[in-house]
Amino acid sequence: MRRELDINEFKSLCRDVQQFIGCTEQDSTRVKELLNEILLAQDFQDLIGQIIRQVVQLVKDVGIHFVFLLTVFGDIACGI
Repeated sequence: MRRELDINEFKSLCRDVQQFIGCTEQDSTRVKELLNEILLAQDFQDLIGQIIRQVVQLVKDVGIHFVFLLTVFGDIACGI
């Protein structure tokens, strides 16, 4: 910046900066890919969690209705 480098040092510095920018671009692309994978995994996990909660609720409802049926028809079956 203050012209304290000779031309060869400046060219070397420019090559280093150019290489650094190339590596940074590749690294940022990889980070973006990994973040997308994380988001997809979280979405999948949220979806599975919702399905599991619905199944658990369904099992609870079936259990409640089954007990109700047993109490209603259990009295009739015992009377036969």
